[in-house]
Amino acid sequence: MKQTQLRQARKQDAKQTAPLILDAFDTEVQLLGKNHRERIKTLKKLFKKPKNRVSYKNTTIATNDREITGVLINFSGDKLQKKNRYTFLHLILTKNPIKLIRTLIIYIKQISHMTSLEEAKKDEYYIACLSVHPKHRRKGIAKILLQEHEKQAREKNLNKTSLCVHGENKPAINLYLKQGYTIKDRALMDGIKLMRMTKKLK
Repeated sequence: MKQTQLRQARKQDAKQTAPLILDAFDTEVQLLGKNHRERIKTLKKLFKKPKNRVSYKNTTIATNDREITGVLINFSGDKLQKKNRYTFLHLILTKNPIKLIRTLIIYIKQISHMTSLEEAKKDEYYIACLSVHPKHRRKGIAKILLQEHEKQAREKNLNKTSLCVHGENKPAINLYLKQGYTIKDRALMDGIKLMRMTKKLK
């Protein structure tokens, strides 16, 4: 069995990473496009740009030989609002007038819901996305990525980490609980239950 390797993402990883990122999204998918093809296309473009919340700059890749098996996107909580603004700016600048109106309506609706759930506090190192390829799950890759996340947090002198997870995603929730995360907040967004989980590093 080949050992999992970690590396910083590159722009050319967009094709393999976009489906993994989309697979982890629960509430943002409508903003990315009306169907799977549009959403993948949008994610590829966002991934190649430097300042948004799904940029390659914020991404660690897990690989098995040449295949990307997992993705970790993370950054400090004090950068979250700025990254959200850059993400939304890209989305509206790449839409035609009709799609722009649709995007604005969806964004306003989501913002009204998200006021009830603070994704990350400024002193936390936040996981914006953690996703493992379906055929490589249950191999410990998610745990390896979580350990890498904590390592990066310590390097940045941050002793708290956080994430948001789908309330019905029992395997992910159980993994986070086993790794020392606790449930801090809950919210309902477009009928989707979300949980905010945090961990204090020793």
